[in-house]
Amino acid sequence: MSRKKNGEKKIVEPLNRITLLILAVGFAAFVLSSGRWNIALMAWMWPFAFLYFSRQTKSKKQFMLLVLAIAVGQIIKWLNILNAGYVLDAVLCAVWSLCWVAVFAADRLLYDKFNGFASTLLFPAAIVSMEFLRTFTLFGSYSAAAYTQTGVLPLMQITSVIGTFGLSFLIMWFGSVLVHAAYRGAGWKQTVAVYAAIMIAVFAYGGVRMTAAPVDYSETVRVASVVSPF
Repeated sequence: MSRKKNGEKKIVEPLNRITLLILAVGFAAFVLSSGRWNIALMAWMWPFAFLYFSRQTKSKKQFMLLVLAIAVGQIIKWLNILNAGYVLDAVLCAVWSLCWVAVFAADRLLYDKFNGFASTLLFPAAIVSMEFLRTFTLFGSYSAAAYTQTGVLPLMQITSVIGTFGLSFLIMWFGSVLVHAAYRGAGWKQTVAVYAAIMIAVFAYGGVRMTAAPVDYSETVRVASVVSPF
């Protein structure tokens, strides 16, 4: 961060093109991950891009680029899709943007206080905490990261064990692990191996569960749910 110290002003190095390109890719993935477009793969890409960019920033002005990407991204994918009118939709987008910004701001302040494997758990834990706290509000679990994977049935089966919050954690953890590997953090190879082993087990469980599922649909029953107009 630029500031005066001992009569001299510290110069903040500008972000390089690769870092800005990663932000641009993350923005595109963020927009396509939910809302108007729900492309499952995109939900795995943007956490890495945004987290990597956030940790590269050295000043508030640089961090504001991420804030802008989140705010604009939310508007593009949610405005006039929540059926609440443009004004209320804009308010909801602003609130959601602040939630995401708070998570990345917290990560910037705390990530260097952790080492190795533990450092990769901070970001996904913050995201899941935000999703959990949001269930106590009018928003409920709306737009949870786990919902982006509804088309990936082998992966969705793990929610029978760890719930949707657990799946959200795995999605966000992927980005955090990649950033840790990109920075060559302490024990990054072991961390990648642990995550890979967990995901292999998750898909194996899903595959077995789907294979063992009954195929006789004659005994199924209709179900319904009651939701508010909003």
